Order: sequence, then C-alpha cells, then structure tokens
Amino acid sequence: MSRPSSRTPAGISNAGRRQLAEAQTVVDIVAVENQLSPWSLRALPVLQQCEAQGIAFLSWSPLGGSARAADLGQELPEFAAVARERGVSPHQVALAWALDLSPVVLPLPAARRPETILDSVAAAQIQLTDDERSRLRAALTTSSEGRRSGASVSGSAGH
Repeated sequence: MSRPSSRTPAGISNAGRRQLAEAQTVVDIVAVENQLSPWSLRALPVLQQCEAQGIAFLSWSPLGGSARAADLGQELPEFAAVARERGVSPHQVALAWALDLSPVVLPLPAARRPETILDSVAAAQIQLTDDERSRLRAALTTSSEGRRSGASVSGSAGH
C-alpha cells in the first residue's frame, strides 16, 4: 500500500470523508483508523474512499468492544449460525466479515490472551462464501445500527 510521495506520510483517526480529503491537501495519508464493526457501520463511506485511493483502513473495535464481543453470538444470531456451520467462533466470523469488506481493511481486535490472539489471527483464513456474505449482510441491514447509520453493508468491494 505504499505510494511514492514527496509529502510527509501520516495516518489519521476518527475521520470522515471530508476530513480525510482535507488532510490529504497537506500530508500523504497512508492509514485511517476508524471504528467499524457489525454494530458500527458509519465508517463504510470512509472505507470506500480509502479503498479507492489505496489507503490502509484500520478498524478499531471490530468486535464492538469488550462488552459487546462477549455477547456477539447472542446479539447477532446469523454470525453465530455461520460460526457453528464452519466450526469456528462468532468472533472469527465477525473479523472475517470485516476483512471481506475490502482488501485495505486491517481489523484491530483488543486481544490480550494468547488464545484470543490465535482466534483472531485464524479469522484471516476464513473466506466467506457468497451465501454467507449475503446472510451476514442481511442480518446487519436489519440491525438498528445499520438503519441509524444509513450505511450500505455491502462495502465497496462489491460483494
């Protein structure tokens, strides 16, 4: 994702599309760090902008934070169903979903224990099928967060 530039490379956090564009007038933005999770979809337009420009998108709190992560399978039953079918954890499915949104996405789960770190790393090996992708998208489209944010869950990858 490196691009030659004579300007100083920088990353920004919690930025909207307009802020990203403004920052790009003074520095070479190489990474944007915004919250993106099944419960927080507001950053999808920024992700689309990052993908179009080859900018890394670091997704903080991709499991919705520690309180939500513990209940992920209960709050998002379709994620739990896909996890059961694959024999993996709902957390892995949520991280695989985030990775599937775009090749520029880098989820940053707050993993501290070795087993949690390994669980998170294993998510990168999961390739969602078209059916799974559709089921997860439908589950998020009907969620209250998706309706409030008005964001399209399909992301810019066209899945």
